[in-house]
Order: sequence, then structure tokens, then C-alpha cells
Amino acid sequence: MTQPPKKRYGWKNGSICFLPERDWAYLAIPKAGCTSAHGSIARHIGRKITTHANQWRGGLMLKFGVPRVPEDVWLFTLVRHPIRRAISAWYNKTRGEAAPWKVKIWKRHFPGFKVGMTFARWVDLVVQIPHDQAEAHFRPQYTFIEEFNPVWGKLEDKTFWEDTVRPRTGLGPLPRFNRSRSPRIRRFNRRTIGKLVDYYAQDFEMLGYPKP
Repeated sequence: MTQPPKKRYGWKNGSICFLPERDWAYLAIPKAGCTSAHGSIARHIGRKITTHANQWRGGLMLKFGVPRVPEDVWLFTLVRHPIRRAISAWYNKTRGEAAPWKVKIWKRHFPGFKVGMTFARWVDLVVQIPHDQAEAHFRPQYTFIEEFNPVWGKLEDKTFWEDTVRPRTGLGPLPRFNRSRSPRIRRFNRRTIGKLVDYYAQDFEMLGYPKP
């Protein structure tokens, strides 16, 4: 078995989008509607959102996991079906434009990660990584919620954005940017999917998604 790294690695913590002049902030959980949520925020403030860590751009703060927003700031996030999120991470980060640099980050700790690798091989590597050391794109979502304690809702449930987020923040509708083109769950071997179901068991329990 591949030994997990002793230190946390990669982009582990997601990001917090926080505007000091507003009383709300968005916690981005990778592969759970981040591009769409950032798009809505960008339209609302009339400025492009930076994806560079620890920098200020036009008053918009986007840091990776490190900052703690003030206690009176309303922090919210979106979550996604755990298996669909994992498939999207594999498909986008091993085959998309970001694949070379993302796989390079993963390979520092697990040499088996490769551009174009099969889903089954990717899953075999991911499920060996302890939850508290997992890179953000496949880190279980319950860990974000336990660490940051945001108000959360399902990406698939439009009522959360419409009835909870918009009235509280003044944001517009949630655009569907970067719509996933990744394969559907039924395309994959049930044994491989079963490994992910076990790995994300706490996500299924906390978030209330049905297991495939």
C-alpha cells in the first residue's frame, strides 16, 4: 500500500471569498459549483474574482483555508453528490487543461498519479489518503463543514440558492458555468464506485445524499 504523506499537501483547504464591506462570505469547496458561485459574486460586485492565494484584488479577498472570517459574517457553501464530485475531479484534473500542473502536485506525494490515468487507478490511490491529508479536490466535504461551520446547501437543490443565499446576500441567480462533462456514475464498475462510497461514507451520512 502506498504510504500517505506525513504532512498536508497541495491545495488542501479550499478558499474563502470575503469582501470586508459585506457581512457574508463564500467557502468554495472544489468541484461543488465553485465556478458558478464565483461567477454570481463577480456579477454582483462588478469585478473579476482572483484565484491567486493570499492576495487582494480590487478589495476582494480570496485566501486558501488560512483566514477566519469575523464571527458576525454569514459564511455559506455548496456541496455536491460525493461520487459525482469525485468523478468530476478525476475527469477534469487528469484530462482537462489543468491536468499537467494538478497531476504534478499530486505526484509529489503519490507517484502513481498520471495525466490520462484510468478512473479505477485514480480511485485506488485516493482511497488510501487519510481524510485530513487529502487534497481539496477530493477531500471529503464533511471535513470542510466541520472545520469552517458554514451554512450549506446542495448544488443540485436550487431552492437553497434561491431561498437562502439570495435573500441573505443580494446575489443574483446561480449561473451554470463550467458545466461538468464527466461521465455518469453508471459508466463505471460497481466495485470501483463501492470503494468511493466507503471512502465518502461520512459525506453521505452528513449531507444526506443517496448511495448509488
